[in-house]
Amino acid sequence: MKYLVMEVSTSYAVLLDEEGKMLYAANLHYTVGQTVENPILMRNTEEVAQSDVIPLVPKKSTVKQRFLKALLPIAACLVLCFYSVYYINYVQPYSTITLSINPQVEMQLSRRGSVVGLRGLNADGENLLEGYILKTKDKQEVANALVLRAAEMGYLKEGGTVSYTIDVPKPELYSQYQDELKASYDHEISDEIDFDFDLDIHEADDDDDDNDDDRDDLEDKDDDDEKEHKEDKKHEKKPIKDPGKNKEESKQNIDKTEDEEENEIDDENDDEEDEDDEDDDLKKSF
Repeated sequence: MKYLVMEVSTSYAVLLDEEGKMLYAANLHYTVGQTVENPILMRNTEEVAQSDVIPLVPKKSTVKQRFLKALLPIAACLVLCFYSVYYINYVQPYSTITLSINPQVEMQLSRRGSVVGLRGLNADGENLLEGYILKTKDKQEVANALVLRAAEMGYLKEGGTVSYTIDVPKPELYSQYQDELKASYDHEISDEIDFDFDLDIHEADDDDDDNDDDRDDLEDKDDDDEKEHKEDKKHEKKPIKDPGKNKEESKQNIDKTEDEEENEIDDENDDEEDEDDEDDDLKKSF
């Protein structure tokens, strides 16, 4: 039997047989209008539907996957909190110890007292730090290494002075750092250097704050002077009246008012008398 191809799809074709029936068959690269023999017929339309459609079934997320997704924001918050605490305690500068020989070097310390940075405050300080590698964060070891380096480079000599200026926000930290630096000097530096030098450890002064306060006071004083100058100009434009003179003028005005009232009363009395005289003259005439 021969079949005429009526319609073509991806996986099937619609055929018309010699009896006029529409049948479904597998699409073997047929084209519409083609006459075929011995096609592979499909038994029903369900086969056609299933053969041409590929179902997309969404994957169901497992309990483990949902649990991991819920943990992601919590884990991010924990990481952020941990980093913040770590940065505040171990990275952010909190206090300083300034080493002064002739070179001046500032050691920046964290809250835990570890060295987080070095900075030369003058040309000799920058020269002292040139080529120096910070191998440890212990402040005593760093301070000792810089003192020994200064002695080797000729900055520290017989009778010289090693000065430590400690700038901390808490008094108890100053006492702690002072004791640690002195103990380190007694046990390590004195044995390494064969000549005598003085050790000076003191707390930082508040000179910078005082200068800022003085600067603010000067600005306030300038503002006050400017205000006084403006007030003086106002007083120059408007002369000040004498209080005594004002009293005298007020008294004169009061006396003047009283005299005017008395004169008005006298005028009224005179007018009444004139009226009485006119009345008497009229009576006499009658």
